Amino acid sequence: MSREVDRRTRHAVRVAGLVGLAGLTLVRCGGGDATSLDVRPGDVADEAGGDAADEAGPPPDGEDDAGEAFPDEGIGDDVGPDAACLFDLDCDDRHDCTADTCEAGLCRHVPDDAACDDGAPCNGVERCDARAGCLAGEPVVCDDRVDCTIDACDNLTAACRFDVDPRYCPPPTVCDPSAGCVEPPECETDADCLDTNPCNGIERCDPTGRCVFGTPPVCDDGIPCTIDACDPVSGCTARPPDRDGDGHPDAACSGDDCDDRNPAVHPGAPESCNGSDENCDTVPDDTFPCTPGQTGRCTSSGGCAGVWTCGADCAWGRCIVAAVESCNGADDDCDGLVDEDFTCELGSTGPCTVGACAGTRTCVAGCVWGACVASAVEACNGLDDDCDGATDEIFGCILGTRRSCTVGSCAGTQTCVAGCVWGACVASAVEACNGLDDDCDGATDEDFACRSGASEACTTTCGTAGSRTCSPACAWGACCAPAETCGNGCDDNCNGAIDEGCARRILVLRELCGGGVDHITPALTNLGLLASATVVGSDSDLSARLASGTWDLVVVDEYSNYLSSTTMDRLNGHVLAGGRLILSYWSLTDYASHALMTRAGVAVGSSYTAPLAIRRWVLSPLFTTPNALGDLTGFTDTCGIDGQYLTTTTAVAHAGYTVSPAGGQAALTVSADRRVILNAFTPQTVTQNADGDGKPDMVELYENEITHLLL
Repeated sequence: MSREVDRRTRHAVRVAGLVGLAGLTLVRCGGGDATSLDVRPGDVADEAGGDAADEAGPPPDGEDDAGEAFPDEGIGDDVGPDAACLFDLDCDDRHDCTADTCEAGLCRHVPDDAACDDGAPCNGVERCDARAGCLAGEPVVCDDRVDCTIDACDNLTAACRFDVDPRYCPPPTVCDPSAGCVEPPECETDADCLDTNPCNGIERCDPTGRCVFGTPPVCDDGIPCTIDACDPVSGCTARPPDRDGDGHPDAACSGDDCDDRNPAVHPGAPESCNGSDENCDTVPDDTFPCTPGQTGRCTSSGGCAGVWTCGADCAWGRCIVAAVESCNGADDDCDGLVDEDFTCELGSTGPCTVGACAGTRTCVAGCVWGACVASAVEACNGLDDDCDGATDEIFGCILGTRRSCTVGSCAGTQTCVAGCVWGACVASAVEACNGLDDDCDGATDEDFACRSGASEACTTTCGTAGSRTCSPACAWGACCAPAETCGNGCDDNCNGAIDEGCARRILVLRELCGGGVDHITPALTNLGLLASATVVGSDSDLSARLASGTWDLVVVDEYSNYLSSTTMDRLNGHVLAGGRLILSYWSLTDYASHALMTRAGVAVGSSYTAPLAIRRWVLSPLFTTPNALGDLTGFTDTCGIDGQYLTTTTAVAHAGYTVSPAGGQAALTVSADRRVILNAFTPQTVTQNADGDGKPDMVELYENEITHLLL
């Protein structure tokens, strides 16, 4: 086996120079072990030497720089990065893959890896080094670890190929591409051995009943530059090289690519303005109208003959006309302008002034303005248009001037308006509220809301018909009805009283606590309202009366701890409909979150324990003197003591009160709209007479509350 390996090694050395011919790169397999060298002694490519390609890289530069792909031959060593320079040409480092520029007096070399691509992917990816130029990449390693296959990298497909070569297997073994040399399969006829691969010869069945391979074909089309190979399907093939992979073979080998090293150059490629022939038609820049620096004759847009020059973008520049402009009223240089090099165009006219007078001037010989000739016609403009020393002299007045005048008995002023005519006489006096026509315009007190003493019909704030009168200050007074409208809870006639003279509908729930004293009935009697009151004694009767009619005032003097939810809902509906309510109830916590409590603007405390001195809190005094009753004391039994605090939910000013509820707490509150009074106790249990007038304080309390809400 060692002799066979030695033979393979020598043969590999012999065919190594033919790698480029077949477009394949032979590789050493198995980390340098001679037994792993996967080559075959057959023809991978023409061995005549004609198919050689320059895959071996550039010649050495004498410096033997490690990894350097192209020689620098010592050129450009003095123009490395940051070398001093004046122009871009000073920075040429002789490396085609770098862009050399002079920036701020220092050389800059920007590498471009694409410029180093040799079109052969099997030898690795080339890169550009700013100092060394193009550097070779790492070659592709193809190794399937099978001794009887030819391992190679195909530059055309950039992929590894593993071709079976039975000659590597000693008889009688044959090559299995996945397992290596194995015993040949048994057979009876040659047909049993055929594998449809023409590259390993024609198989046959030997006398021992085993398949043996034939002799592989020698693929050589006799053309040195083509790549000859055997295809396992179609057999021998020969193709011209396409090193840059642009789909166009090299023109030097029956192809049409005039530069097989540059994928941007091939037939049909777009032409660039660079002096090169990208589309391989032998004419550089032929798709552009001109080549840089080329000159030609042209005609300007004005029809003048001239010369233009092709720019760096292969496009014609501006047509340069040699003619010089003259003062002759013509466009001599065909630039679309006439006499543009002079002050004015010969024969043209323009406006001018002589002092304050408008005129006209004409461009004369030499293209300069002649004398200004004033206009002869006077205009209404407050100027001396005709320069005769007079202004607007042909009109009735001088524009903008004023003069005195009279309108009736009023002095005024006239102004000369457009057209130089006198405008209307405008009185100087200012209208006053006095019943006179001060400014003589035919109207009296027209600058005010009304004429003093005038009256007109209107609608009151109660929604009823009324009238209003203009005050001596020419301002409308209040709108008042001639008489009160009963039942609307509003002061229709503006006398400060509500529904005065109207019969009242009052509903009272009176349920006395044991030992309690009736204070509501005496209060109604003292106010003369008992006759119009309906007094009931139970929650159910109260609820039924609320459902059957409308009431101006409802008074609840309840000591028990029960009012039905239906009654509470109907009391709330009564208030929403415009009615008034006095609710004296010792346990308001039963309905602390009811809509009626929210409507009254209070929050009910959770404690049933009232202070010994219950304070009241109202939005405006109920009594002649604030706090006239002082604190409410003198409860006769627990019915009153078990009252509770109320907390107002609306900010209230306490002006005029000597005692303010601590923390916003009180036992007597009035709602913000003054329709609901809540007594968080039962007045019937308070019998004191603090002022000594012989009338119980709670009777006076009810009188004040009823007066506040109803009268």
